[in-house]
Amino acid sequence: MLIAGVTANLPFGRSLEFISHFIPSQKVKWFLNGRKRIREYGFQALKAYYNHMKTHNEVGRSPLLSKLIEKTMTDERNFPPALLQAEISNLIIAGTDTSAITLTYLIWNIIKHADVRKQLKVEVETLGGDFDDSKLAKLPYMKNVVTESLRLYGAANGGLPREVPPGGYELAGHHLPAGVTVSTQAYTLSRLPSVFPDPLK
Repeated sequence: MLIAGVTANLPFGRSLEFISHFIPSQKVKWFLNGRKRIREYGFQALKAYYNHMKTHNEVGRSPLLSKLIEKTMTDERNFPPALLQAEISNLIIAGTDTSAITLTYLIWNIIKHADVRKQLKVEVETLGGDFDDSKLAKLPYMKNVVTESLRLYGAANGGLPREVPPGGYELAGHHLPAGVTVSTQAYTLSRLPSVFPDPLK
């Protein structure tokens, strides 16, 4: 996971799996092929899942990717395994690690700051026993605690590439042509003193 995070932010990061073929050290190869192992692990787990569902005549009953799994297992030409591998590795990484990291820091912050914990407790107690997500989302202090935890300890702090839309874009006196990939670090943006007067607090 560490090398995958680092290489995702390097301009040549996606080439490292290819480059690793020319490196004689097995340890370095293993290190550089972390993302490939995650993709393969996800695909093998899905194959086992699909075979289990097929054996028990339950194909299609599970909503989680069931149609895509079935298409991949029965029609590899039109639905290549690489498509499914990419989707599953995204779910393994984006659906688990990011949530775990964010929630860990969120709880740590609440425990660390007694004043935050006290104010949050007062606000949450206004909900009573019968509440749903929509009522929880309307709590202003709760929202601040969540967004500040994401700002300071977001799990995706690296560059998030985006393509400039048709017609281009003017930014700070610079013209960005259409189709160009631009990226900025969430970590840096989240700590701009001009936006956040005390950015590390």
